[in-house]
Amino acid sequence: MRQLLEDLEGADSFIDDIIVWGRNKHEHDRRLIALLKRAREINLKFNKKKCKIAVEEVTYLGHIFDKNGMRPDPNKVKAISEMAQPSDRKSLERFLGAVNYLSKFIPCYSDRALPLTNLLKKDCIWRWELSEQTAFDKLKESVCTAPVLALYDVSQPVLLSVDASRDALGAVLLQVGRPVEYASRTLTDTQRRYAQVEKELLAIVFACERFHQYIFAKNDVVTETDHKPLESIFKMPLMSVPARLQRMMLRIQGYDLIVKYKPGKYMYISDALSRAPLPDLALDDKLDKKILCQVKLIVNSIPISNNKLTLIKNETKKDFDLCTLLNYIKLGWPHDKCNVIENLKKYWSLKNELYVVDDVIFRDNVVLVPRSLRTDMLKIVHEGHLGIDRCK
Repeated sequence: MRQLLEDLEGADSFIDDIIVWGRNKHEHDRRLIALLKRAREINLKFNKKKCKIAVEEVTYLGHIFDKNGMRPDPNKVKAISEMAQPSDRKSLERFLGAVNYLSKFIPCYSDRALPLTNLLKKDCIWRWELSEQTAFDKLKESVCTAPVLALYDVSQPVLLSVDASRDALGAVLLQVGRPVEYASRTLTDTQRRYAQVEKELLAIVFACERFHQYIFAKNDVVTETDHKPLESIFKMPLMSVPARLQRMMLRIQGYDLIVKYKPGKYMYISDALSRAPLPDLALDDKLDKKILCQVKLIVNSIPISNNKLTLIKNETKKDFDLCTLLNYIKLGWPHDKCNVIENLKKYWSLKNELYVVDDVIFRDNVVLVPRSLRTDMLKIVHEGHLGIDRCK
């Protein structure tokens, strides 16, 4: 059906459900006549009782469309609002499945859903207490008061607003200041151990892939982030970017992004979403594996034995300054250099180039040697009598 109608302007279909639209009656009628002619050519018959002609509001695929935008179908909302309290895992999955279909309308959906989604974890024992009942009631209430989303306009510029918290990612697609769609998801255990800059870049990857149908082949997609280093990282050559970031940036090479810094206190929606995630873990399992392969490739190419790397790892853990540096890399650097401890200020200019693999600090493919091993390393460097420049 989609192939038979795909060249008709202003007409779309889902299985046997066909919709025709126009900005005014003349445009609508012209497109409708084209559809009827095509139907005659392919011997397609319509049920007159089910046809609605020249209406200003239409219900389609569980949503209501009009000149103001898109909102949930009251019949769908009613069905959810009248659902009985879940009594087991299966009934909870049915409830969350129905609500999840409308989650694009609700910026703080996951905040209310989190106590319920936790019940779906494999190691969680079923219990229904006050926190679950409160979440259940709030979800019903939020569905009934869902806002109107803007209809996507191909001719208008697009703004992506993204954010990463400790455990989750959030994103919103905006046009002319109005939200077109919301998205959020929790991080895997592996991703929770990423450095903050890696999480923030992962949020951009997540937003691009979730909103792919809106932004692919679109020029100058402005992407707002509250992590200022990403602005400069996107201007660097790919080979100069840390290993984990390289793999993520390769993932989004097909999009024309302009990354801009915006303070987190002004990124209301994406910030809220990243603190109220959906338990959607499937998207980046393959990316995790590719990042791991990329990092292992770099580590295995370093001319250092496994025993020496293990020694460096153990000594790094004993070095107070490097332990603090590890925390800076993983949790984020202070906003000002004056707040960095004195011995680590020399790393300030390299803060966007440092990354951690198995508790060993790297810059590109070079290992940061703990203070306790530097004398031994210097002896090894001088053993070969390579000359001043080669030793350096």
